[in-house]
Amino acid sequence: MIGIRGQFSRMTAAGLAATVSAGFMLFAASPASAADRNGCSATIDTPHVSTGAGGVIAKGRWQCTSVPTTVFLSTATTGLLLWLCPQNPQPSESYLTNPNNHCNAMGYNFGDFDVDVAGQTYTRWVPPQGTPGAHGSGYWVACAVWFTTGPNGTSQDQTTFSPIWHGSG
Repeated sequence: MIGIRGQFSRMTAAGLAATVSAGFMLFAASPASAADRNGCSATIDTPHVSTGAGGVIAKGRWQCTSVPTTVFLSTATTGLLLWLCPQNPQPSESYLTNPNNHCNAMGYNFGDFDVDVAGQTYTRWVPPQGTPGAHGSGYWVACAVWFTTGPNGTSQDQTTFSPIWHGSG
């Protein structure tokens, strides 16, 4: 897996936002995913134009069987990002972060959240709810790198991709 923020973990929120919106990110390799220890799973909806957000968004949805559990999106290796690519991308972090592929992170959500009810769906938006949607034309894909801490310990980083959407917003 690829770390979402790498050496940017000490950067201010405004500096990180500027870095992400400019499409400059540094990444470090992480170990491959294993099943989540706390029975959590994630799906990400296809990116789409939201009239409420006024641009392109995606929604990530998490459920856990062991609670209470915290889902982490805020560490140096995690996050929920919305990517825009000029060509149909491969669903891999290495493709998205390769500068030769000209993909850009157009939105991000680094907010951790607590799961208190087993089996309940917890939704996070990218860009976050209340933030304007992203704009551009091409191939859109969202990617979440996340891990949990709960009754069964701390899981390894997990990676979840949305389906790819070709469109403008």
